[in-house]
Amino acid sequence: MDPYLLRGIHNPDACLVGRAGDDGMSSDGIQKGDFLIIEETQDLSNGTIVACLVGEELHARRYHFANNRIHLRPANRTYTEETFAPRDPNCHVIGRVISLMRRY
Repeated sequence: MDPYLLRGIHNPDACLVGRAGDDGMSSDGIQKGDFLIIEETQDLSNGTIVACLVGEELHARRYHFANNRIHLRPANRTYTEETFAPRDPNCHVIGRVISLMRRY
């Protein structure tokens, strides 16, 4: 993979690629079907765009942790914010989205 796509990562071996399952972040430029380059980490700041498994679908969302809850906020206003307990089996935050690739 081109190192340009991995700028700013802490550990290249902790990166993986996943495909966005919806267009909940379309207002931030992430479309359904885009390939997301993800750095696996749990060291996340509020407002970071993360990749997470919600059920069996990969979503990109803005991460916020408040009141001992994970809040996943979409950029697309037609989607609603989802809130989960930190150990909820229906939500697994993989890590931060570093970049994306798209076919046209």
